[in-house]
Amino acid sequence: MRRRGISHFLQVVIMVALVTTLGLMLYSGSLDLLSGWSKSKQIILQSVYRIGSDAYLVIKNIGTSTVNVSGVSLYSSGTLLGSNNTSILIEPGKAKEVKVTLNNNFNPDSTVDVIVKLDDGSVFKFRTVVE
Repeated sequence: MRRRGISHFLQVVIMVALVTTLGLMLYSGSLDLLSGWSKSKQIILQSVYRIGSDAYLVIKNIGTSTVNVSGVSLYSSGTLLGSNNTSILIEPGKAKEVKVTLNNNFNPDSTVDVIVKLDDGSVFKFRTVVE
């Protein structure tokens, strides 16, 4: 009795091609997934100082992707001192100075809460002393 079908050699070639294709698809998908995880948006507030009726904040991007600051607000004991809603792009590793015109006077060396909002909805809150 004679068997009909694909030879063993062709079965091996088809299986190797199938496994290689699936492996490449899995590898490609995992690279896309992991590349999204490695991009982080992290900022720090380096300093806050006051000159006249304006406060100046130095914000540094310590993450791995560009951040777009959409708003900065200063509070003292729950009272809004001032805000700036100008869009500011900060590249990774760079710092930018943000000017905030103050509505209320406050004493130098007082503690303020600084709220920084990013365009993606992220909110960062810092508490610092004004120099």
